Amino acid sequence: MLRVALVTKQGSKISGGVGRYVFELINALSNLKQLDISIYSLMPRFRDSIAPKRLLIRTLKAFTLRDLLDKKEHYDIIHIPDLSAGETPPLFLKKFLQKTIITLHGVTPLVFPSNYILTGKYGEFIYAKFHHLRWKTIFKNEKIGAIVTVSNSSRQEIVECLKIPSNRIRVVYSGINLKIFRKIKNEETLNELNKRFGINAPFILNANSYQPVKNIEKTIISYYVLKKKYEPQLKRRVPKLVLAGDQPSHIKRLIYELKLHNDVIFTGFVDTKTLVKLYSTATMLISTSLHEAFSLVPLEALATECPVVVSRIPAFMEVLKDAAIYFNPHDSFDIAEKVYMVISDESLRKNLINKGKTLIKRYSWEDTAKKYYNIYKSIAK
Repeated sequence: MLRVALVTKQGSKISGGVGRYVFELINALSNLKQLDISIYSLMPRFRDSIAPKRLLIRTLKAFTLRDLLDKKEHYDIIHIPDLSAGETPPLFLKKFLQKTIITLHGVTPLVFPSNYILTGKYGEFIYAKFHHLRWKTIFKNEKIGAIVTVSNSSRQEIVECLKIPSNRIRVVYSGINLKIFRKIKNEETLNELNKRFGINAPFILNANSYQPVKNIEKTIISYYVLKKKYEPQLKRRVPKLVLAGDQPSHIKRLIYELKLHNDVIFTGFVDTKTLVKLYSTATMLISTSLHEAFSLVPLEALATECPVVVSRIPAFMEVLKDAAIYFNPHDSFDIAEKVYMVISDESLRKNLINKGKTLIKRYSWEDTAKKYYNIYKSIAK
């Protein structure tokens, strides 16, 4: 049996795509009888929402790493499952690098630096550049057991940005929990969404909290084009746009400037259960992202039988294949046209739903866990 120490910075709440990734991966790995897993959390109260009760949980306090460093606690593998923005492993693991596995969830600030600088996200850009320097100096010649990322497109970007040879990077796709992400449309669900947010079907859903690369501004402008150009052809009102996720004040100002304040609904942050209800009742999901490492949100939508219309970017095209309609994320007119195609053509919607049902079977957390186990074995030899 392999002894694995999972070192994570996740806390008591599941936050964002990487948080959900860690939650699902821990649960899937814990089901493998070949593994003895201990979890070291950099945050308190990790037990509350993330880890199965049967696992050993310990909290790492700054400079108090006795459990992990103690020679009596021999681990075959140390796995850090939640590095992003080109982050490097903590320096205290330097002596364990040969048996350390890092899951690196992309290098977005290095791929699109202008999006972070021009929108005032200097901290995120500087943070990424700091870790870029650490890769070039501290970890350049170190033999890390394995670096894992979530798509082939992400691997290529890591190679280009961090100058890590491609043969040192392995790809393991994320999974989708079909027990959670499944269609649950009923009258009670619609009544709840109406009571909480004033949402009525039909509606168009964007399920991204604001980040520069999520390109929310283009979602709004293309929605404006959709209403002006295509509403007369529909002979009915264009469905309202629902923005699920935290949005800054300038997004709200843009909506008022375009006189869309009666057509756009803000939900703020929503938990997973509410998100599933939104997916299940939406006419379609739109994502105008300029960059993604994987394709988690559209896959979740497909699992709930919600058609997706998304940016023509490498990660989306790699993961979603022909189960999505693609557009140029820089072209509001192209976006509006593709959205109109889906909301006006019921046969197209049904076709996308059926393709989504087939596609989603390729992405299971059980498969993800088995692939990690194979990597663990290859490193522990």
